Amino acid sequence: MKKQAYIFLKNHVQNSIAGVSGSIDKYRLKSILPNYLSSRQKHFSDVLQPTFRDYISQDIETGVAIEQNAASLELMSFVLAFCESFKPKRILDMGCGFSSVAFAYYQQVYQNSVVVSVDDNPQWLEIVKKFIAKVGFSNDNHFKMLWNDFIKLYEHTNFDFILDDFSGIKERQSTLKKVLSMCGGFVVLDDIHKLGYKNYATSILKSSGYRYFSLRKYTLDKYGRYSLLCGKR
Repeated sequence: MKKQAYIFLKNHVQNSIAGVSGSIDKYRLKSILPNYLSSRQKHFSDVLQPTFRDYISQDIETGVAIEQNAASLELMSFVLAFCESFKPKRILDMGCGFSSVAFAYYQQVYQNSVVVSVDDNPQWLEIVKKFIAKVGFSNDNHFKMLWNDFIKLYEHTNFDFILDDFSGIKERQSTLKKVLSMCGGFVVLDDIHKLGYKNYATSILKSSGYRYFSLRKYTLDKYGRYSLLCGKR
């Protein structure tokens, strides 16, 4: 019982600190984000919702992933609203899945953008490709590939916007420095609610000269997941 009480108290304190940090960063972000971003996030949430429902459906014919393993609707509606405002030409999507679907939709509207979606699982890569084709979002400027192939082709490329939701946390930590070295604009790191990953990521960000802001107020989902927005100082 004492151990359970300790864990409960620890989680409560961590969530409280995260909430305060998120509230503070929401005001700090006002110098970066346009005032209309929240309304555009709502717009993209409404647009993406039917496709998101199909993506997480339990129907064997339509569903692809369970909801808690997919990039959240909150995250991707924010990301598309952010991209609409800042209009990145080169987008790196680290971790194929619903994020790849959302970026493929984005390219239907902003056709001059190039998206590279990267994964480390060839079978999963094919599943996501088929879903994107099924919903009619395929296009010639959306490249989907494995990590090793990506490094060979794009190692010295700068991307204007990067979403890092790559594979598992261990894989994300092992590739983070390389991913940050390819950033020419902004990076969003997902799953920053995981304290061990947050501590590791923020230490790397500080040593790499990045500012970072909690996106808890924009991307918090029902599973407690949220993200971090990062940019060079």
